[in-house]
Amino acid sequence: FVVTETIEVNAEGRQIRRGIFRDIPRFQLLDGKYKIPQRISVVSINRDGKRSPFMTSAQENALQIRIGEETVFLEPGAYAYEIKYHMPNQVRYFETHDEVYWNATGTYWAFPILKTSAAIRLPSGAAIQDQTAYTGQKGSQEQSYSYRASGDDHIFTAERPLRPREGMTVSLSFDKGLIDPPSASEERFFWWVRNGGLILLITALAGMTLFYLRAWNRVGRDPAKGPVFARYVAPENYSAAAISHIHY
Repeated sequence: FVVTETIEVNAEGRQIRRGIFRDIPRFQLLDGKYKIPQRISVVSINRDGKRSPFMTSAQENALQIRIGEETVFLEPGAYAYEIKYHMPNQVRYFETHDEVYWNATGTYWAFPILKTSAAIRLPSGAAIQDQTAYTGQKGSQEQSYSYRASGDDHIFTAERPLRPREGMTVSLSFDKGLIDPPSASEERFFWWVRNGGLILLITALAGMTLFYLRAWNRVGRDPAKGPVFARYVAPENYSAAAISHIHY
C-alpha cells in the first residue's frame, strides 16, 4: 500500500498546540487470530504544502507519528496535514476473491471528525465483487456510508460526523489475479507467525527435558547397591544410642 492521508484540523491552542499525533495500528490479525507486526515506512509529511518535522514512537498497540516542533507553537486557525507512508501486506487472499480491508481513520482520535472519506485506487481492470464500510467505535457493525466508483478509484464517504474514538473501516473485494499473491519469503514469514510459537515451545520443552535427563544421569542417579550382610558385632566407636539411628 501507498497511503496518502489529508487531515484538516482546526487548532484552538488547547489540545492542538504544536501539531498533531497520528496513531497507526502496529499489529494486524492474520486469519483473524494471529497477531503480526505491521511494517510502516513514513515517506513524507507536509503541513500546508511545506515539509514538517516529525518523529515516531511505539505506543502500546500503535505507532505514533508526532508531527510538529517542540519550540514552535501554532497560531489558532485551520491547517492541512498530508501524511504519506508505505504498508505492505494489506491485501487479504481468499479462495474466491481478494480483498482490501482498511481502517482508514483509526479509532484513536480524541476529536470529532466532521467529514470522512476514503478512496482506494486499484490497478486498471479490477472486477469488483463487493464493497462495504463500517462506521463507529472499534468493532461496530454500523454502516452509515455512501459508495461510488470513479474510474479506478472507489470512494467511501461517512454519512454522519464521527464522534471521538470513532472511525471508518472500508472493505473492497475483487476477482483474484489482480494483485500478486505474497512472495515465498512472505509466505515463510506468515508460516512462522502461525507456527513459530508452538515450535519454540516444543523446542524449549525438549531442551529442558534433555538437560535434566543428562544432569540426572551424571549426578542424580543412585549408585548400584552391593550385597547386604548382617553384622552381629557393633561397629567400633559407636554407642548403643548412635547405632539405633543407622539404617540400611
